[in-house]
Formats: sequence, structure tokens, C-alpha cells
Amino acid sequence: MSFDKENPEMLLLLNTFQQFEVHYLIVGGFAVNRYGYNRTTGDLDIYLKDTQENRQNLISAIEEMGYGRYDMLLTIPIIAGVL
Repeated sequence: MSFDKENPEMLLLLNTFQQFEVHYLIVGGFAVNRYGYNRTTGDLDIYLKDTQENRQNLISAIEEMGYGRYDMLLTIPIIAGVL
């Protein structure tokens, strides 16, 4: 999967994260593609700033996108590479 500015799902995710002030970094294949290297993957890797406020913002953003409410994100360990 390459970064496509016209991808409606990608735009929805990024716009919703911005709207709900989710602090994150895009890493992995998408980040590499941004710098002109072709690395196709089938996923989007993100790192989240691990604060209670940011976790709540993430929960609200996910709910806004229509995926339900995931309150367990308030308490589960967020480990680099695992979520």
C-alpha cells in the first residue's frame, strides 16, 4: 500500500486525528514512501503519544469514524509495535 493523498479512508483517518488532536507519528512503509522510497506494505504503522489525554482523544476519534467506542484503550499497555 502506498501513500495516496486521494485515498478517502486515509484522509478520514488523518483529518479525524487532527480534529480530535490525536498526537501521533506515521512510521514504517508509509513514512518511507513519503521520502521517495518504494516500500509497499498492507498496513499503516503509527506511534501514539502515550498520555491519558491522547488516549481519550484517540477513543473519541475512533468513535467518530464509526468504529465503536474502545474504552479499553485507556488502560491497556501501549508498547512500541503492539496495539
